[in-house]
Amino acid sequence: GKKAILNKVIEAEQWEKFLGRKYVGTKRFGLDGGESMIPALESVIKYGGQYGVREIVFGMAHRGRLNVLANVMAKPLRVIFHEFAGGSANPDDIGGSGDVKYHLGTSTDRDFDGIKVHMSLVANPSHLEAADPVVLGKTRAIQTIAGDLKEHTASLPVLIHGDAAFAGQGIVWECLGFSGIRGYNTGGCVHFIINNQIGFTTSPQFARSSPYPSDVAKGVQAPIFHVNGDDPEAVTFATKMAMEFRQTFHRDIVIDMWCYRRFGHNEGDEPSFTQPLMYKAIKDHPPVSALYGDRLVAEGVIDKQWLDDNVTQYTNLLEGEFEAGAAYKPNRADWFAGRWSGLHAPADPETARRSVDTGLDRKLFDSLGRTLTTVPDSITIHKTLARVIDAKREMFASGTNFDWATGEALAFGSLLSEGYGVRLSGQDSGRGTFSQRHAVWIDQTDEHKYLPLAQIEHGRVEILDSPLSEYGVLGFEYGYAIADPKTLVLWEAQFGDFVNGAQIMIDQFIA
Repeated sequence: GKKAILNKVIEAEQWEKFLGRKYVGTKRFGLDGGESMIPALESVIKYGGQYGVREIVFGMAHRGRLNVLANVMAKPLRVIFHEFAGGSANPDDIGGSGDVKYHLGTSTDRDFDGIKVHMSLVANPSHLEAADPVVLGKTRAIQTIAGDLKEHTASLPVLIHGDAAFAGQGIVWECLGFSGIRGYNTGGCVHFIINNQIGFTTSPQFARSSPYPSDVAKGVQAPIFHVNGDDPEAVTFATKMAMEFRQTFHRDIVIDMWCYRRFGHNEGDEPSFTQPLMYKAIKDHPPVSALYGDRLVAEGVIDKQWLDDNVTQYTNLLEGEFEAGAAYKPNRADWFAGRWSGLHAPADPETARRSVDTGLDRKLFDSLGRTLTTVPDSITIHKTLARVIDAKREMFASGTNFDWATGEALAFGSLLSEGYGVRLSGQDSGRGTFSQRHAVWIDQTDEHKYLPLAQIEHGRVEILDSPLSEYGVLGFEYGYAIADPKTLVLWEAQFGDFVNGAQIMIDQFIA
């Protein structure tokens, strides 16, 4: 209980101090001042496992990322040190990310009380909250594959935010907006704000118009727990309550941990240029381990010797792993595991793959034609749609004058017949911006929906009208695609210039 919480605080604190000693002047975007997040995330895993969670997808920006990799994700410390020295965690035969240390992701299994929980930390190429929708999309795909879309209990998204970014980045609201929408909800995301009470050099009164950075979450009626980061016991209790709420009500919840950033925006930055009074107070403020350690000594839970022994023990472990990092060699590994098993990087040049035979045999062609042009008695369609379907029926009868929408439907249908999934998500995608697609038919008497493509056996199809968002929805679909290579995942903007709104995702992830 209390000893375990203090031990994780010690590990978080000593990790940052060790990196500071070994890599003087190197940016590490440390968690110094917010160390209570580490035991709090441990409790998310522990209590999540007790309440049925078997997989957690984490997303975060750079502050505290190395600490999370080491002390929550249990990424081997020697691998982190190896990467810090300029090495790669990937074997030579795998093209790895050239990204800097504090942007990299990982995945691992943790065991708590005999319950195994798989965890992954999504790579985040620097752009603050850009990983948020990727995490949600990946989680949704995991839930879809597992058949967990009713309760959403077995998979959990956890997003770690900075205070200025949570209030200032519009993508946060786009992601909160997914929480209650068919096709996009994940059964509740746990949001954890590291509230440093500063954004780089900008004070809160210039960074937002609301009292708390978390106030944007009130728009979806998410409960918000404000908690003191100097009290790791309280922070851990808040995450336990958050897990109980999420697993019971399946909605988003926010923990706003008030703490501080002991150094500048990075370790080479001078914060006293802009916040001299704040940093004078921080300089004199004891670390979390001292405050909580003194409290447990006073309560008789530990003595001073216990504190010193645990610091020494962890520091010795770090020294040993640091030495091992110098000689670390990554194993040749199958990086295409899980749903990606059997897939590999193409061996042929791109030109050799351009003339693949993509035709359909006549029997399947005729079958798909019937499916796409048969109007069941259970639906009363719009009279203009009836004329569109008559024209489509004539295309299949004559074999001529096929339009784009019918060709697209044939492509989707043939994939579904082979057991692949199709997920088309975008602005007005069901009907199509120009009334061209009509993939979803709406009954004119009661508005119930009918999807001709859903009648094809073997595969799963989703045609979704998305929220009027580009950045968030494209990020969500990218996250979905990286978790399910057996599904064709498409995002559609309403017009060409709407794509501009998704440029961050294109630059940071896709390109």
